[in-house]
Amino acid sequence: MKKEVLASGKYLSLVKRDGYEMVERINCTGVVVIIPVTDDGQIIFVEQFRPPIQMKSIELPAGLVSDTESAQGESMVDAAMRELEEETGFRAARFEEIGVWPTTSGMS
Repeated sequence: MKKEVLASGKYLSLVKRDGYEMVERINCTGVVVIIPVTDDGQIIFVEQFRPPIQMKSIELPAGLVSDTESAQGESMVDAAMRELEEETGFRAARFEEIGVWPTTSGMS
């Protein structure tokens, strides 16, 4: 597959591969989404301002998996633990992976 970089920023690159335009993440190996469930069964959400939509959004805690944390990069669980605490102030007693899939298969 021939790849042409059309534009590049701090976190994303716009590329064309075999005539199809898409984005690629820079400096990360993945994305984690956490579904934090409290002891009494409540799910914790976060509210964040999102510049692309110019408003606040209610969402699950999430974030990028860094490829610069160490020589081999950050693990998915380490990223999930870090993002959960950064975004909610909570720490989890355990993590359970429920799936792996593309976040936006038509764009990235």
